[in-house]
Amino acid sequence: MTDEHAYLITKFVDDVLADEEPDNNCFIMCYTLSLYLSIYDIQHTIKSGNVNTPTKNIPHYVIALNNEEIIDPTAKQIDENNPKVLIGEMPPNYEDFKVRNNDEAYDDFEYQLLNDGAKKPLQDMYLRNLNPKDIEVENKRVDIVPYLRIFIRSACILKEIVSQNDQLYCPVRIGKYFLSTDKIVIKNENKGKELGNASLLYKFECLLVNAKSKLSQNQHSP
Repeated sequence: MTDEHAYLITKFVDDVLADEEPDNNCFIMCYTLSLYLSIYDIQHTIKSGNVNTPTKNIPHYVIALNNEEIIDPTAKQIDENNPKVLIGEMPPNYEDFKVRNNDEAYDDFEYQLLNDGAKKPLQDMYLRNLNPKDIEVENKRVDIVPYLRIFIRSACILKEIVSQNDQLYCPVRIGKYFLSTDKIVIKNENKGKELGNASLLYKFECLLVNAKSKLSQNQHSP
């Protein structure tokens, strides 16, 4: 990876994650970073596995490059001494990292954002194998506002890149992500005041106006 690419990747992560805690944001940060890399035709995959720490195993997502290096945009949740964005060889305590069904993982994530933090209902067969404590964890709603902030920042950055250069490669996944963002901001219109600052609220309102405009056009098209 070139120094320029490393700089652009680090800047993207800085701009999207901003001052959010890295904990529990590894998937959405890897997913949005994957879209960013795709625009610039940087070959990669998203992998998930477990990271062994002195106290516990942490389920985790990373970007795997074709040269066997990884990009970990939330490396600080593993170790505070890590750089904010880890780019390099897979650390030895990152174990069993494989390519998973990331579209399915994104669908589950989108479901939470469209249903005020509720997780997608699990199949009865799976629930029967869980103890009551685990079922309680599975049924617990999550606070989606931090996720919304990440969505807003990443969507605005990606939309700006695509709009400024129509010669750039635009994968189908990015179009689907923009459609997903439209649904999410419309569904969470009432959460704008929870976003925390005027700049982010302005970006949210711009996305919301654009999403409603497209929805209205689609409803009135023949």
